[in-house]
Amino acid sequence: MARAAMRPTSLEDLGIERKPFYTTAEVARILQISDQSLLDRIHTPADDERHVYAVALGPRTYRIPVGALAQLVGIPPKLHIGKRPRRIDEIARREAAATRRAR
Repeated sequence: MARAAMRPTSLEDLGIERKPFYTTAEVARILQISDQSLLDRIHTPADDERHVYAVALGPRTYRIPVGALAQLVGIPPKLHIGKRPRRIDEIARREAAATRRAR
């Protein structure tokens, strides 16, 4: 019986050092694509499946967050948001209503 390939659950499983942000050169090396291909993917529209999320530090300097890299290499997210996520403004409204009732 053939054994199913196990999906990695962390960057460490893939031998990638975990840090908050990665340079475009580091991510390009990890994905085995050219730096320019990665920059092209950063500049594609967000609704395109090839899009890579990056933070712009300057006109030509980008950093890729650890979560975006994990998503690129196929690691499932650890945080799941339910059908009705709590919103900060909803909590603030409840606290304001409770304060008014207490008066």
